Amino acid sequence: MPTHPVRWQWIVAFMLLPIPTALSYSDDALDCYRAYSNEAWSDAGRACQAAALSGDAESQFKLATLLARGQGATRDLGEAARWLEAASLQGHLEANYNLGVAFEQGNGVPRDAVRAAALYRTSASDGHAKSQRDLAYLYERGEGVDADLHKAFLWHRQSAEAGLVSGELKTGLMLIEGNGTEPDRDAGLLWLRRAGEHGDADAQFVLGVLLQEDDPGAAQQWLARAADQNQMLALHQFAARLAVRDDVSSLQRARQYADRAVRAGHLDSVALVQELDNRVRVATQGAEPAGPSSVDAVTDPAPRFTIQLISLSSESKVLKFLGDYQLGQAAHYYQTVQNDTTLFRVTYGEYRQRQEAEAMIQRLPPELRKLGPMVKSLQRLQMSSR
Repeated sequence: MPTHPVRWQWIVAFMLLPIPTALSYSDDALDCYRAYSNEAWSDAGRACQAAALSGDAESQFKLATLLARGQGATRDLGEAARWLEAASLQGHLEANYNLGVAFEQGNGVPRDAVRAAALYRTSASDGHAKSQRDLAYLYERGEGVDADLHKAFLWHRQSAEAGLVSGELKTGLMLIEGNGTEPDRDAGLLWLRRAGEHGDADAQFVLGVLLQEDDPGAAQQWLARAADQNQMLALHQFAARLAVRDDVSSLQRARQYADRAVRAGHLDSVALVQELDNRVRVATQGAEPAGPSSVDAVTDPAPRFTIQLISLSSESKVLKFLGDYQLGQAAHYYQTVQNDTTLFRVTYGEYRQRQEAEAMIQRLPPELRKLGPMVKSLQRLQMSSR
């Protein structure tokens, strides 16, 4: 559906509407609030429109939200933006913030970072935490304002002081790294601890890394908390730290965390999973680590299989694919020619047995399994690329 810029004439028209009686105004607004709270979207759409036309700012904001979501009304981002503007003109902070988001992202209005920054600044100055955060990011990127890391830090800190968890995390990181402010590790750790206590998994992971030398016990606890929230890097780190132990229970726990890291997308954990499988097997069965037999070591010492993830038409697409999925050193690609067409085949890992490769496919993250990875003969793939 086409979108339109906010028309100031349209807002003026609302200002010229006759002032309703207190009773009808209150009834319309209350009906809007009640239906919206009960998620009776069709009723909310009708009631909020009536109250919005009467000039109630909260109803205007709720109507804009319904229009943006397509709940109780046909989705119309342009109309949503116009109602946000109407509420914003009456000092509605959340409407003002959402209008800023609309201008920053181009939702229902032309994209305009300068206008977005001005809107964010208005509500940020009145203590709106999300506006403070998003204005800080604009200063970091230099969008709609001149880039200024110090101003970015100040606004992030204000959002943190207002209780925004993402602001606590960002303030802590900027203090530790000295971005936009003088470095202050103690103050940075204080903000990170606040974010971590408020449940931010990234803050918990960072604390697990930073405190490793000063307080290994606390570091382990923070990593565990982040891993319990499936924070990818924490899953890998926690598995690696458990893996230094020799008891079967720790190795099995490490194996579980490493497998979850792989499923979360940390493909460098694949090798750790294989190592832990081997160590658990030895610890529980007393067997020698799995490896090639003496005959195989002489006749076929090299891996024989690989997993082909995808075929792409250009090397630039391959490099983008590798960067997007962060496949690490286990990924390779081979240039081949098929039916006079050049293809680049992206592979992952090298395996002695087909069963190992097939098992690894099941451990790949869902987004890679959706590509339909296949086990391929490594020798044939190498020969076809010559």
